[in-house]
Amino acid sequence: MAFTSKDVIKKIKVPNWLTLELVKGEGYWYFVADSRDLTIHETKSVYCMFLNQMDIGRWVDDGKAFVEELEVIKKERDERRVNGVRASYHTMTQVYVNLDKRGD
Repeated sequence: MAFTSKDVIKKIKVPNWLTLELVKGEGYWYFVADSRDLTIHETKSVYCMFLNQMDIGRWVDDGKAFVEELEVIKKERDERRVNGVRASYHTMTQVYVNLDKRGD
């Protein structure tokens, strides 16, 4: 069944404090996440040329794992704020996908 990047995002439970997109790059896709207060900007690259090269469940699992990572970052950021340190985060995570279907 055909699906779009918006279909993937709809299936991921994105917390209210976060915006999440799945964007096509040149030869890969990437998730882009921003906190609504603009203190967190994160990306997670998925080296998969075409959206339909992975099933929607795999995309959703990768997106959910990314959101879980962001929850940890937010918790750490909030703890630092309590201690009087203001922190912003930006990192890039890369995921390589093995698409060899030959079964070797």
